[in-house]
Amino acid sequence: MPPRGPLGIAEAFRGVDRRTDQQSISPRHLWRAQNFYAGNRGIADMRLGSSRFNSTEVTGGVGRNILRYYPAGGTVRKIAAFNIAAADQLRYGVDATGVLTEITGPTALSATKQWLFAEFQGNFYAGNATEVIQKSTNGTTRTDIGGSPALFIGYPGGPYRSRLLAFANPTNPKRVAYTDTFTENAPADNYITIEHHEDPAAVQAFGRDDSLGVFGDLAIFTPTSTWIVRGDFKDIAGGYLLDRAEGRLGTLSPLSLVDTPYGLMGLGYDGTTDIVVFLIPKGGGVPVVVSEPIRAIEALPRAYRNLACARYHQGWYRLSFVPSGGTVPAREWWADLRSFSLAAPNFNIDWWGPMIGRNIGAMAVQTGSGDASELIAVDGNGGYVLTLDPASTYDDFGTNPTGIMESKLFDGRAPLHKKTFSGLIVGAKPTASENVVVRALVDEGAAAASATIAMVATAPVVGETTLVGDETLVGGARFTEYPKHLSSPLYGNRMRVEVTYDAGRQFTVKSLAVLGAVTKRMEA
Repeated sequence: MPPRGPLGIAEAFRGVDRRTDQQSISPRHLWRAQNFYAGNRGIADMRLGSSRFNSTEVTGGVGRNILRYYPAGGTVRKIAAFNIAAADQLRYGVDATGVLTEITGPTALSATKQWLFAEFQGNFYAGNATEVIQKSTNGTTRTDIGGSPALFIGYPGGPYRSRLLAFANPTNPKRVAYTDTFTENAPADNYITIEHHEDPAAVQAFGRDDSLGVFGDLAIFTPTSTWIVRGDFKDIAGGYLLDRAEGRLGTLSPLSLVDTPYGLMGLGYDGTTDIVVFLIPKGGGVPVVVSEPIRAIEALPRAYRNLACARYHQGWYRLSFVPSGGTVPAREWWADLRSFSLAAPNFNIDWWGPMIGRNIGAMAVQTGSGDASELIAVDGNGGYVLTLDPASTYDDFGTNPTGIMESKLFDGRAPLHKKTFSGLIVGAKPTASENVVVRALVDEGAAAASATIAMVATAPVVGETTLVGDETLVGGARFTEYPKHLSSPLYGNRMRVEVTYDAGRQFTVKSLAVLGAVTKRMEA
C-alpha cells in the first residue's frame, strides 16, 4: 500500500512546461504561471506593472516601434513610430515632459506601415519599405537619407562593421545593400543577394563585444531560412563568407530579434503556428529552438507575426506577440537567461507566462548616461509610450493584472490508486493581510473546490536569511505555509492546485502542495 500523507509538492520553480501532459511534468515546473515570473530563482513573483509616459494619447495612433536616441551633443529623447490612418508619424519625447511631439519633415509619411529603426554615426534612421529611408540628426526633424547615391526605399538595418544596411527594396527585394564604412555612401555594387525563393525579411548583427574588439556576425532571415554573414563585405583580406544555416527556420518578426550576451534570439517561423523561439549561440552555430516547454501553448497567426517584438532586459528575453484570434499584441512570454549555460540541457532557459493585461508593440532599454536601464515600450493598441516595471508598481495604468499559478497534477506516486483529497497548502509571502483565492481541481477538472485563504503580512526581520530551494534571500519576512482543508473532500486519482491573485500588490509564492490519502486501487 502506498504511504499516506502529503501527496505532492511543487517548489523550487523552474517556470512553465507544456511539453507533455499535466501529470508527467516535473514537480518543479508549473502548468501555468500567468503574470508570474521568477524574481529570485526558484520562487514566483507577480510581475511589475506599467505606466504611461504621455498623458495625452496620440490621436488615432497605434505604437509600432520605439528607440532611446542619444544624439551627439543633443538632448536624449524617446523616439516612437505610430500607425495613423491618415499618415504615420514619428514622435519624440523628452524626459519629464510627458509630451510626444511630431518629428517634422518635408513630406507626409504613408499610413499604417511597419517601421524599423537603426542608429548609425550618431544619427537616427527609420524606414517603412515604402518611402525613402528617413534620417534625423537631432531627434526633432527628419529628411530623406542622403549619401552618394542616396540609399533607396527599404528598411534600415545594422550597423554592421561600421556600415548601415538597407533591405526590402521593392525594386530589388533579394538584395541587402550596405554603405561604405562610416558614411551614408552606397555605391551601386554595394549589396549581397540572397539566393532563395523567399525575400529577406529581417537582418540582425550579433555577437559583438567592443571590450574584446570582436566584430560579430550578421544574420539575414527569409521567412523560412537563415543566412549568416561572417567578415566584412569588402575586407581586403579576402572578403566575407555567406552560409545558409541548417534547417528550415526563418522569421517573419524582425522586431523580435535581439542580440543577447549568449547569442541571437528571435521568434522563428517553421511553417507551423507554434511559438518557435530560436537561439544562435554567440560565436556561431546553427539556430536552436529553445521554446519547447511552451511551443504548443499558443497559436500565432502568420498574418500578424510582423507585430511581434522582444527585448533583452536584466537577464530576461521578453517576447510580445499577437495570439490566436487576435489582431493586436496582447500576450507575452519571458525566458529566464540568468543561469544560461551552453553545457546544460536546454541551456537552462526557463519560460514564464503568459503575461497578459497590456499591449506591447515594441520595446527599448534606456542605457545611456543618466539612465538606469529602464525598459520602455509603445502601446501596440494605442497612442502611448509606456514605462515597464516601474519600482513598486503592480498595476497597468490603474488596472490590476490577474495572476494565476497552477501546479502539475499530483498522484502521490500511486497512479493506479484512488485518493481522498482533503486540502492543499500554499507557501507564500504576501505584503498585505488579505484573502487569496485558491482552487483544488481533481483529474481533468470535473471535480473542483474553491476557497479563500486568509494570509497575513509579517514585518521584515532585519538581517534575516531565508533559504528558498537553492536561493538565499536576505531580508524580508519568512514564507508562511498556509493550509486549507476542504469542507467536503474530493475523490479521484490526481489533484492540482490553482492560486489566483489580483490585488495589485507584490505577492510571492514559494510552494504548492496537495493533501490527501490513498483509499483504494482503481478498478480495471
